[in-house]
Amino acid sequence: MASYVLPLSRESAEVTCSFAALPMEPKTLLLKFLLAGILLGSQHFADCATFYVSPSGSDSAVGSQSAPWKRIQKGLGAAQPGDTIRLLPGIHYPGGELWTGRSGTAALPITILGQPDNTAVIAGGSTKGQDFIRIKHAYYIVKNLKWDGYGIQFLGPNSHHNIVEANTITNAFRGVDFDGSTDPTHKNGPNNNTVRNNVVTHWKSDGGIKLAGHDNLISSNRLEFNDGWDATRAFGYGHRIQDNLFKGIKSDPGGNHVDIIQSFGTNGSVAYDIIFERNTLIDCSGQFANLEANGVADQRHWVFRNNLTINSRIQMNIIIPECEFYNNTFYRGTHAVGISLNNERRGVANKTKIKNNIFFECGTNESNGVYGDPLAKGLTGCEVSHNMVVWMNGSPKDMRWTEPGRINGGNPKFADPANNNFRLLSGSPALGSGIQVAGVDVDMESQLRVVPFDRGCYTKSAALSPPTDLRIATP
Repeated sequence: MASYVLPLSRESAEVTCSFAALPMEPKTLLLKFLLAGILLGSQHFADCATFYVSPSGSDSAVGSQSAPWKRIQKGLGAAQPGDTIRLLPGIHYPGGELWTGRSGTAALPITILGQPDNTAVIAGGSTKGQDFIRIKHAYYIVKNLKWDGYGIQFLGPNSHHNIVEANTITNAFRGVDFDGSTDPTHKNGPNNNTVRNNVVTHWKSDGGIKLAGHDNLISSNRLEFNDGWDATRAFGYGHRIQDNLFKGIKSDPGGNHVDIIQSFGTNGSVAYDIIFERNTLIDCSGQFANLEANGVADQRHWVFRNNLTINSRIQMNIIIPECEFYNNTFYRGTHAVGISLNNERRGVANKTKIKNNIFFECGTNESNGVYGDPLAKGLTGCEVSHNMVVWMNGSPKDMRWTEPGRINGGNPKFADPANNNFRLLSGSPALGSGIQVAGVDVDMESQLRVVPFDRGCYTKSAALSPPTDLRIATP
């Protein structure tokens, strides 16, 4: 690989472009120089400019590694498509909000990059952590930073195709915020953004992650140690919340109601076609879900599939129609309420489907903590079948109504529950006894399900445990 240092007029940034070494035949050599000439004549090109920012830098410097800038906003104002803003180790105090300056492109994103060990820290000045970096443009990558008292916000319809990954976000008002408040349909909100592999902890208000807009992905994050309330809130449509770990989410800190996931229509917002899948809840006293229509027709159709809850409160207040619960494993739910289907002034849970789930030792006695008869609530269009419910020591639950294919009592034969391994061993009554469900083609580990379906979130036994490769946050 041959490298050539090329000068740029903008801010004297450090620029390096590389050309693959080519055979030196005359025609090839001519082509090589022609390509070099094209690049030299272009104002910007892929991955060529890196601007450096340091707590000890100066904005009158040139922004190089040896002469870095001091303010992050200086880099945001200068960065063009393909550029990187590299934050050097130390504590950076922006002194207020940060704003993106322009969009990158699909081929040339703008990158805000910290250190692999998160030793570049962005610290907010507000006691309530209400400072944000506001990403109002497209094609940004924000990676390897620690945000302390500082949140990350996607703002408006031009905020799309951004990636926030491998950050630690702590003590913020909201950890990650999607702002779509001006459009209750959320068609003009942030869209197609990805938040993955982050640790979000000690948020102070109404969401570790608060979703709005449409078609955003929340994947493989760890949320824990809440000081505020809900771990996630979701408005808009088409979002996918998957492969996340929720641990130790407390109930009612400061007197506030807490959910792992919540939505409601009191603000006029829609929330539909949202998938919550392959997530793990451990030791959470905050309830699992609270979904209310509040007169909004498009507060509807959420899918919960292949989730695992361990020693957590599985209370799910469903007050919207068209919710689906497939192949979840609920282990030792700690509350008297399980999946609660409602028919009241805030909404009606018609067309709910509950299939292939395992409820093991859930509730406070043998007659609560799982799910009730939809007909007893006057609900219509509901489908409940092929669930497995088990009370203490393999005894049956007192269900008092029938459903097709239910297994009541017995031993599901989890592989190693003491070590959070809830795969099914050979001989489990949950193996091959479920019902095929369209759209649930894989299990919690993305392994292909085969007909007849197994019950619960795993399709077979294995040696591995639930997600443990996510970074551990320090309380």
